[in-house]
Amino acid sequence: MYWLVLVNLVVVDVLVLVNVVVVDVLVLVNVVVVDVLVLVDLVVVDVLVLVDLVVVDVLVLVDLVVVHVLVLVDLVVVDVLVLVDLVVVHVLVLVEFSGGGCTGIGEFSGGGCTGIGECSGGGCTGIGECSGGGCTGIGGFSDDGCTGVGGFSGGACSDGGGGRG
Repeated sequence: MYWLVLVNLVVVDVLVLVNVVVVDVLVLVNVVVVDVLVLVDLVVVDVLVLVDLVVVDVLVLVDLVVVHVLVLVDLVVVDVLVLVDLVVVHVLVLVEFSGGGCTGIGEFSGGGCTGIGECSGGGCTGIGECSGGGCTGIGGFSDDGCTGVGGFSGGACSDGGGGRG
């Protein structure tokens, strides 16, 4: 009986010890494996997150730079086009040449016109005008009837101090 009890105790003790060792080893291995996997996962996730953030930031920065450059270029182009358009329009308005009736400054016309410093082959009214037709104004010259101040005419003329042709 004693032997059986001793053997039984020894066997049980050995089995318990083996079981404890095996369990401890498995637990340790499991913990180590889990820790390693968690660490690897964290490292991989962190790297991916960092890479993703860097890529996103770079793309966002590039996009912002491109957008700002395009906006700036667009504004510059628009401003230049607007300025050029305004200059061209003003130049065209200021330097307008017409073959018909006109109204403005420094215009030349073959028809009737009203303005300052105009020369016309037709009737005109203004200051400093020269015309081959009827003329009413100051300092006008005409081959037809003339009414004005200091006018010279090849026809009937009524003025203040003008000479008759």
